[in-house]
Amino acid sequence: MRMKNIKEYTAIIVKVIKLSYLSSKKYTIILWGINIMIGIAFPISTFIWSIFIDKATIGILSNEWKIAALWLGGYSIFWFIQNILNVINEYIENILSAKLNIYTTDKIMKCIADLPMEYFDKSENYDKIQKVNTESNMRSMSIIKTLINLIQGILTMLGTVIILLQVNWIILIILFFLCIPTLVLSLNLSFEKYNIYNARVKDMRFISFLKNMMSEYENIKELRVNLSSEFFINYIDKKYREFLKVDRKIQSKYSFKMIGMDCIEQIIICSMRIYLLINVVIRNMSIGQLSLHINSIDNFRNSIITILNTMASIYEDGLYVNNLFEFLEIKNNIMRENQKYIQEISKVEFRHVWFKYPNTEKYILEDINFVIEKGKSYSFVGLNGSGKTTIIKLILNLYNPTRGEILVNDINLSNIDMEEYLSKIGVVFQDFMKYPLTISENISIASVRQMNNKNKIEKAAKLSGADQFINKLPKKYDTSLFREWEDGVQLSIGQWQKIAISRAFLEDFPVIILDEPTASLDAYAEFELYKKFKDIVKNKTSILIAHRFSTIKLADLIYVIKNGKIIESGSHNELMKLNGEYAYLYRIQSDAYVSK
Repeated sequence: MRMKNIKEYTAIIVKVIKLSYLSSKKYTIILWGINIMIGIAFPISTFIWSIFIDKATIGILSNEWKIAALWLGGYSIFWFIQNILNVINEYIENILSAKLNIYTTDKIMKCIADLPMEYFDKSENYDKIQKVNTESNMRSMSIIKTLINLIQGILTMLGTVIILLQVNWIILIILFFLCIPTLVLSLNLSFEKYNIYNARVKDMRFISFLKNMMSEYENIKELRVNLSSEFFINYIDKKYREFLKVDRKIQSKYSFKMIGMDCIEQIIICSMRIYLLINVVIRNMSIGQLSLHINSIDNFRNSIITILNTMASIYEDGLYVNNLFEFLEIKNNIMRENQKYIQEISKVEFRHVWFKYPNTEKYILEDINFVIEKGKSYSFVGLNGSGKTTIIKLILNLYNPTRGEILVNDINLSNIDMEEYLSKIGVVFQDFMKYPLTISENISIASVRQMNNKNKIEKAAKLSGADQFINKLPKKYDTSLFREWEDGVQLSIGQWQKIAISRAFLEDFPVIILDEPTASLDAYAEFELYKKFKDIVKNKTSILIAHRFSTIKLADLIYVIKNGKIIESGSHNELMKLNGEYAYLYRIQSDAYVSK
């Protein structure tokens, strides 16, 4: 993306100033105020210094130093005030930068949390998230700083313009146009760097993934045993060398051009200084005035360069920050209005539901019809890839049906308030999360309001059987998980699954959904859990996905799915009498256990 006009360029600046103001009204105003004072102070200090030189010259000739000393004292006080303002300015910048970081990070994370699941099915969207997370905060603050430098530069320039107009206005015109080629080179360099950044975002994201993968405890053993670390190290090294080669080529091309421009500038500025020296002799001006005019040339040139460089810098930062604003606007496109609140989930109905994942052509579900009623237990059975977990995702509104509709209490699911709806459902996913938190926090993350409710957390752990290993740990529920953290422990996959199951039992959820809840449990742990299961889900609506038929038999109604279609439904006994797909799968599993 290249900013094509002044309007687009200005819009980015206005958005960043607004972002800064929203993050901290007080510090934004103070920062601008201090920097305006610093900008005004610079030409004034130059003027005071020139008067001191004149008075010092007179003092040398007349041996009278009092007036010169007073001006030197005034200059020193002014210089001291400037330094204090610079120190305060740095302090305010750091505070505002931190507040801006907090504010933007909060906005970004909330936006990510609200994005639909479809967004994460496109790899390019992960690149967008990478860009937003890595560049936005730094670039936003950079624009604020460069805008402030722009104000300082303008104020300094105005002061020096007043001084140089007394000499020759042509000097101002020459100095101004002398800086234009540098600006053009800077803008072109910024755009090339941005294009390079965009081109390598995917590679940088993959490198970051590899680095994290190689430093995670559970991966180290396999990397060591397979001697595969060297492969990834060489891959990362190769990529970085490719990046360096491109960067060096770009930098060298522009560096040579910059050196050429600097040489021309210095020749012209040197000519101007000689002109001023001749002018001093012809007009019989003082040494202080000569110093004032020479310093003014340098100050004017530096202020013009500052102004043009800040414009180039804002342009470059704006290219990156625009990713943030585009990302934050995604949220507005998916917000739903007039959402309805439900007191309970009395019925969930699929009506002629078809579904395929974004960017794919194959339908995972085809013409699915079923009803889930309050207080009953249900199970979905089928081979891997038949669509069982996809049904759960649709019930949880993680995806919308491609065709057909899902009704909750006869209301379309898309019109129901999701926060209210999901608060009534306890879920254990097959690919559950392993949070780098304490055991207590890992369980209560399912309902954050219960984070400090020790009784409920311990009760949930007891129901899942997790209490048996938790109570053996030195810090029990306060134990940190993952070895990467201080005093952390590494749980087995079976222990992790018990932690995940505990989450579903934390609250008195009226609906419980379990997707392969015992896949990693041993036979005894599974037996103990399902002895309790009937009592746990009594008077609740439960949905169970499992491969073990000893578990599935507990359901009041079983739906058999094959190739994305429901081909059978009924209780265990009814399906066995039917002697169809369910009975066939049941016998295969039974024979496997008998043969063992």
